Amino acid sequence: MEKIDTSTSGFVSPVDVLGSAGPTVIAEPNALPVLNSTTLDKLQEFLLRGQRRQAYQYALDNKLWAHAMVISSGINKEAWHEVVNEFLRTELGSPLFPDREPLRVAYSYFSGQGSAAGKIYDACILGIS
Repeated sequence: MEKIDTSTSGFVSPVDVLGSAGPTVIAEPNALPVLNSTTLDKLQEFLLRGQRRQAYQYALDNKLWAHAMVISSGINKEAWHEVVNEFLRTELGSPLFPDREPLRVAYSYFSGQGSAAGKIYDACILGIS
């Protein structure tokens, strides 16, 4: 196996390991979110203006799950559940990650969705909606 040079920063990126072509299995729906200064500036601007809903929606739209969960928890339970459900649908409902129903159900229970979590499992296993 080829030795990876980490002498400049000590950090190994996926490009270092996989080469510049990168992995071919990541599809657009699960593309990694871009977190940079511009994104953080936008979130910060919304919050400094007291626009929590806009900040939460911006984080949700950009799949910045941690930010969306923290912000939405300061709005209301429905907003927080929306973030959790979108996270579950996007991250664990993808054909790239089949057979993740048990994880989706567990996360649904952990998020306080109770019987709705069982309905997710029933729908996945029995093919009903």
